[in-house]
Amino acid sequence: MATTRAVWGIDVGQCALKALRIRPVGDKVEVLAHEHIEHAKILSQPDADRTALVAKALETLLSKHDIRQDLIVVGVPGQHTLSRFTKLPPVDKKKIPDIVRFEANQQIPFDMDEVIWDYQTFGGDDAAEVEVGIFAMRRELVGEHLKAFTAANIEPIVVQSAPLALYNALLYDGQFADGATLLLDIGAQNTDLIVADAKGLWTRNIPIGGSNFTESLLKTFKISFAKAESLKRTAASSKYARQIFQAMRPVFADLVAEIQRSLGFYSSTHRGVRVVRVIGMGNAFKLPGLQKFLQSNLGIEVVRPSTFNKLSVASVENAPRLIEHLLSFGVAYGLALQGLDRTKITSSLLPPEIAKTVVWRRKTPWFWGAAACLALAAAVVWGRFIWDTGALSNAQGAASGLGSSLSVEECLALLKQPPSPDTMAPAEYAGKIVNLGNSLRQHYDTFNQAGSADEQKIRQIAALQDNKALWPRILQEMQNALPQPQAELATALAEGPEAYAAAAQRVARGERNQVFIDSFSVQFSSSTRQAYGSLHPRGSAAAAVSASPSFGADDMQGDEAPQASADGPGFVIRLTGRTPNSGGPRFLHRSFLSNLANVKVEQPASSAFRFEVDQAGPLRSLVQCVQAKTLRKQFGGGVPTGPSPAPAVGAGATSGAQASTARDDEQDPVTGEDTGDDYVFEVLFRVVLDKAGGGSASDGGGDAPQDF
Repeated sequence: MATTRAVWGIDVGQCALKALRIRPVGDKVEVLAHEHIEHAKILSQPDADRTALVAKALETLLSKHDIRQDLIVVGVPGQHTLSRFTKLPPVDKKKIPDIVRFEANQQIPFDMDEVIWDYQTFGGDDAAEVEVGIFAMRRELVGEHLKAFTAANIEPIVVQSAPLALYNALLYDGQFADGATLLLDIGAQNTDLIVADAKGLWTRNIPIGGSNFTESLLKTFKISFAKAESLKRTAASSKYARQIFQAMRPVFADLVAEIQRSLGFYSSTHRGVRVVRVIGMGNAFKLPGLQKFLQSNLGIEVVRPSTFNKLSVASVENAPRLIEHLLSFGVAYGLALQGLDRTKITSSLLPPEIAKTVVWRRKTPWFWGAAACLALAAAVVWGRFIWDTGALSNAQGAASGLGSSLSVEECLALLKQPPSPDTMAPAEYAGKIVNLGNSLRQHYDTFNQAGSADEQKIRQIAALQDNKALWPRILQEMQNALPQPQAELATALAEGPEAYAAAAQRVARGERNQVFIDSFSVQFSSSTRQAYGSLHPRGSAAAAVSASPSFGADDMQGDEAPQASADGPGFVIRLTGRTPNSGGPRFLHRSFLSNLANVKVEQPASSAFRFEVDQAGPLRSLVQCVQAKTLRKQFGGGVPTGPSPAPAVGAGATSGAQASTARDDEQDPVTGEDTGDDYVFEVLFRVVLDKAGGGSASDGGGDAPQDF
């Protein structure tokens, strides 16, 4: 019985696009439409724009036929596909895919991610061994071939190699004789050679085609390519047919040599199999003398089909044109047959991502229909629920007089002595129970809301207890980060001023590893990065620090205020002091700031923190570091010390090391040494709390600075 289902087989050749639309009719198929659209130029010509020519051919096809409602199968050239055949021992069918995947990895000379591949098994269920054909094509070549189809919104369901499609067509059509049959499909650039027998097939591509005959005529008669092509096509009716054949004879010889070489290799691997027939396909097979030349040199019967046995063309429009180009429609015929599931080889080189898109798009109408039915069913159920709920509410209100909620005492009384369903109507009983439940929920929400403020206060008090050890630990880590003085100075400091003064005589002042802290201030912020950026004196740090002779240009990286990477709640600490070490800023960075940057306290969890010293450029956290004698010249007297009264330092203002309160003495109070070469510094860094509850306004005094 005939069916309306139809399939297009589309074969894009070098010379023309061939398209065939068929549908099944009993054990045969019927042609519904066909197109043979020649390209303006052969695609292999150097000056041919393949993409534009194929797009033009598809545009012509779409202008004549609406193909988007039909299934579409597309062919790809045999010279771009890889075919490998291997024999497997008798194994469980479930294991064949894994074995074939291993064989494919061994035989495909590309990375498996770079190719689209599939396989086909040959041989019956009772065969002693199974032969497997592995077919592959590079992913980029498949994409290049399908580009024009995608641009035209044509979605194929199968992509098949041209030689395999031709094999499917002639096998279905009953063209094979007993024994092995040789198929020759002579195209414009290449010839697909297929040896088929009852068990399977073997393929090879020969790089000789119709263009080789055209070029031979071009060289012999010294004419243009277009004239040589025209001369080749009209050779059968030309009065110079003999001369044309002689000019093409070398190409005939090369083609026969390649065929004989291929048959020799096939015979060596398939002993006992003899080729008894040759079937010629492709328009190039119309060349005068080619059929006779092949038959005499191969010693095998060579036939050229004039019709297909199972293809009905009686009712199709312009049937004579189809018959005229019948030899070139073999591939399109096989492609369309595979779309009808009437072929032996069912493999496909369609990329999985395109296959999934096609499947989902074809299922979309069904999804919309199912969604509409589901929405309608949900609307019916929901409407009935709303109607029933309204009716029940009205009945409950009328039966129980619902209007105001019950007091706590009334709720407790009903809980102690609940109403009996036996003494009242069902609607009245339900109304009382619902009213009781609603009243209890309202009272619960009221009590819960009233207690939330007290709960918050309790949590804040508990947080104070959790964080009571935070600042002692921060101070301890800062103390540990300070550089350790020389051993004799450390021992003398513990013994008293006199011992220290004596020990200091043995260590040059500029070599002492000492840092003296004068003051520091603290500001808490929920975003230490933002607070740090607002407190840092933009531009002034670079100018002040670079004044030091021990500070090289490589240690500065820009003059803008630093932007720290990590962020979180915590403290911004401004620290001022002095050091006698002649290294100045370099000494502070390497012996103090680097130590701070490496500190990270992780236990206990309630008071975990870390120091964030700006590492965008060395010494960027060092706001100010200058020699005391420089400040004496600037202020005309003692060295100013003490914390900065302002939260930030701007251009023309003084930092913490330049505060207005000055110290008159210019000598070390213990050793009596001149302090003019000492460095006075100001440091700005952050303490970031790793736990959300690790810091609060009570830890650091809110957002206001705290001086120590």
